[in-house]
Amino acid sequence: MKKRQTTFKGKPLDLAGGEIGGGQKIPEGTLWNKDLEGIKTHQWSGKTRIIATLPSVDTSVCACEARALAERASELSGEVDFIAVSMDLPFAQQRFRESAGLESVHFLSDHKTGAFGQKLGVLINDLRLLSRAVFVVDRGDVVRHVEYVKEMTDQPDYTALYAALQSASGV
Repeated sequence: MKKRQTTFKGKPLDLAGGEIGGGQKIPEGTLWNKDLEGIKTHQWSGKTRIIATLPSVDTSVCACEARALAERASELSGEVDFIAVSMDLPFAQQRFRESAGLESVHFLSDHKTGAFGQKLGVLINDLRLLSRAVFVVDRGDVVRHVEYVKEMTDQPDYTALYAALQSASGV
């Protein structure tokens, strides 16, 4: 398998797992919510969603991305689920969610094993962080759009993301 990398301020970082491509099923996994309950990722089957992987809610770039997703979520009035996944502890995610007023975004943690991040190909083993990526997943759990953001301090391409979301969901 070809070595995959992201960068942080230009410094290369190795990623674990392979890339997920458009047309593939989103892998199933268990993530952890604010109550430390295991949440199966396929519980959103039947609904279009954006899954955004973030390095940490304690960074300005991730906070900006979460706010952008929340703004879009509020415009769509529950038609699409927005899920933000990081390795942050669920308590930190919930504190950030509440302080930023981001009730429309589901924050879930992969802190226990990083297994979901590895399945998506975004796990940075050496740092125990997830790289930045966005996935549009349709009602049938099929990935319709993927962007692995090359530089972790960059934002995803929101124009492409929202175009793919509209195509997948009709909203």
